[in-house]
Amino acid sequence: MASEPASPPEPPAPEEGSPEPSPPAPGPHPSNPLGRVPILLYHRIGETEGRWQRTPEGLYADLEQMYEAGFRPIRLRDYLDGRIDLPPGYAPVILTFDDSTAGHLAWDEPGKPAAGSAAGVIQRFAAEHPGWEATAVFFINAGAFGGDSEAKAAWLVENGFEVENHTWSHADLAALDAAAAAREAGRMSAWIEAATGRAPVALALPYGRRPRDAAAVLAGSCEDHQFRHQALLEVGWGPARSPLDPEWDPLRLPRIQVADPGEVDASDLPYIWASWLERLLESGDLFAH
Repeated sequence: MASEPASPPEPPAPEEGSPEPSPPAPGPHPSNPLGRVPILLYHRIGETEGRWQRTPEGLYADLEQMYEAGFRPIRLRDYLDGRIDLPPGYAPVILTFDDSTAGHLAWDEPGKPAAGSAAGVIQRFAAEHPGWEATAVFFINAGAFGGDSEAKAAWLVENGFEVENHTWSHADLAALDAAAAAREAGRMSAWIEAATGRAPVALALPYGRRPRDAAAVLAGSCEDHQFRHQALLEVGWGPARSPLDPEWDPLRLPRIQVADPGEVDASDLPYIWASWLERLLESGDLFAH
């Protein structure tokens, strides 16, 4: 079981009389604490573009576009706790990856992510772009990442990523009774906590389908494991509210799917990230300090 990552050493105190470091330059967005927070949804990362697949090059280009537009990534847990700690003028974005496929995290060698995997792309991008933190949320199922699942889940948490619940078998929760839905959520929660040392706090709904009784997957017990989720994430179709918004509902958090516009049916085109990004930048309806 992985332990919590050690705290970094305290930086040396500045020498007496040395100038204070300059704060980062403000970003391009006006202060708007009730603005929207985009939570982006990726599925597979692979060699070709598709409706549910992005290439490593496409993912890198997405991050580049966000960076240039004044977005910076935050952790889902911080968002749920109402902590959006960004310099003034920068808009938060939360990257999520569903289904824990091999393209999300493959090894070049144990402990070293392949450059073309989602984790590898994000780490490389962060190293090349000051102010961009290497973080994202991986919503996982049993058999995560195509093998070496425990070590990969632990590595993610130890390296600043988040591992959250997508049910044990990618179950259609709407088709299950309360007891079966609780087993799906609880069994995956127990596995995540055992592998990473950190219990999940959020569950992404497979197929976007809500259980008949949401309470069944929010808190309960499964095989002596106590689980508790404070957020449920949907499959679409727009940006989430600020956690400061009185109408914010963490049990109904929408996400925005990311896909190449050329791979999307006309009926879905208004709801993917490329379209939402244009509208959000035009309206200015984005959270910023």
